[in-house]
Order: sequence, then C-alpha cells, then structure tokens
Amino acid sequence: MHISLKCTTFARRKYIMLYQWLISLPMMVCFFWAVFFAVRAFEYGKDPWLNTTILLFFVAATVLYTDHWLYFSEFKTFLGLWSYLVANLCVYPLYYAYLRALTHSEKSIEVLLFLIPAAVIFIFFPLNARFGWLDGEYMLFFVRICFAFEVVWVWWRGTRLLRQTRARLDDTYSDDRGHLLHPTLIIQHLLGITAAISMLLNFLGRDFFAESMMATIPAVLMSTLLFAIGYVADRTRLPQEIIKSDYSGDEQTVLNEESDSLCSGLTHSCGTDNFTETVHTDRQLVEQKRRR
Repeated sequence: MHISLKCTTFARRKYIMLYQWLISLPMMVCFFWAVFFAVRAFEYGKDPWLNTTILLFFVAATVLYTDHWLYFSEFKTFLGLWSYLVANLCVYPLYYAYLRALTHSEKSIEVLLFLIPAAVIFIFFPLNARFGWLDGEYMLFFVRICFAFEVVWVWWRGTRLLRQTRARLDDTYSDDRGHLLHPTLIIQHLLGITAAISMLLNFLGRDFFAESMMATIPAVLMSTLLFAIGYVADRTRLPQEIIKSDYSGDEQTVLNEESDSLCSGLTHSCGTDNFTETVHTDRQLVEQKRRR
C-alpha cells in the first residue's frame, strides 16, 4: 500500500512537470527570440527599424505567454490579467508593423490606430478596477472583439502587402525571383495559419482549456508557429529597391509616358553604345522634374 502510494505520487509529480513544461513552451520560445533580436538590434545596428519591430513583437508575445503560463498554473493576479489584456491587443499590430518594415512600405498611422485599443485598456482597466464602472466580463468581451478585428484586419492587410511585394520582386528581380519570393510566401502562409488558430482560440477562450491537459495542445501549436516566425524573420531581408513609389497611380502613368517618349526620341539620336546610360540618366531627370 505504501509503495503504491509512492508510485502514484511520483507519477503525479511527473505529470505536473510535463504539463508545466509544455504550457511554458510559447513563453520560452518568445523570450529566446526577444533576446536574439535585442542582441541583433543593439549590437549589429543593421536594419534598425526592422529589428526593432520584430523585437517589440516578441517582447509583447513574451509578456502575453508569460501571463498564459501563470494563468494555467493557477497563479492569477490583477497585474497578470492587466498585462495579458494589453499584450493581447499589441501582438498583431506589432507584427503588422514588422511586415511594413520588411517590405519597405511607406510610413502610415495604421499601426498606431491598431494600438489604440491596447492604450485604452492600459488606462481604463486599473481605473475600472478602482471605481467599478464596468463588470470584468464586459471588459473581457471588449478585448476579445477587438482582438478578433485586429486578427482579421492584419491578416487581410498583411496578405495584400506581401502579394504586392512579391509582384514588385517578380518585376524587378526576375532572374533571382525564386530566392526572394519564397520567404515572402512562407511568411504569408505562417500569417494565415497563425491568424486562423488565434481566431479559434479567441472564440473558445482560456477557460475552455483550464484544469486539463488540453491546454498543452494550443501551447505546442503556438510555440511551433512562433519559432517558425522568428526563424523566418531572422533569415529574410528584402532589397530596398522594392519600396513603393511616392507617386499616385495617375502621376506614375504620366511619368512613365513622358519617360518612354523621351527614350523613343533618344533611340534615333544616340548611338547604341551610349543609349542605355543616356536613357537611365534622362529617366532620372524626368523623375526629378516631376517631383518638383
């Protein structure tokens, strides 16, 4: 009887250790990549904005999955819930900021608009806890609705951005397009899979997985996806030349027509040896003229 009790206790301890290790995997993966990109950002100094955005994403993800780990470890605090709600509304906007930095897209206030719900929760949540304006369930419902909207919006905008980037890469680097297009396609697939799983988990809620080994399933899935996101981000750099033009569509069409017209005239007046260099120079002159 005594031996049987000791075996049962030992098995239970092994079960708890395995459970704690599995649910901590996303936290450890995010922390690893946060440290990795922090070292890259501050030591090497290359692509500072690109490294900063992916660093901020993994910092927010580390906070989020630390809160998840505490929650499923039955260690629930006010600070943990507060940081969970804020970080939950930050991860997708920050990843979208990374996608814009990766594709050298034009500056936009879109990311700041995405972060407004997180700022509102950051300010309002402790005030609501102090004065009791709203029930906590209403707050959680608001966060889940905002999170679902962010996931859908970032998936749509991010996919559109990556497709446009592949089109520009295909036009500019046709000889080496496989090497450049493949990473953007992987990022698009990762974004789609992660968004779908995030929407499902957001719909089910954390309570659905509480007090059972079921919490280890999303933990393993998300840790795998997060490691893949960090690995691809580490190895993906796109050339600066794919940056979008500052012209609108009509202005760009007029510029192309003027430039092509000028090039046609130069074909008859220039020798073939100097034609390419002359056309390139005059295209730049036409562009500078249109900018003024």
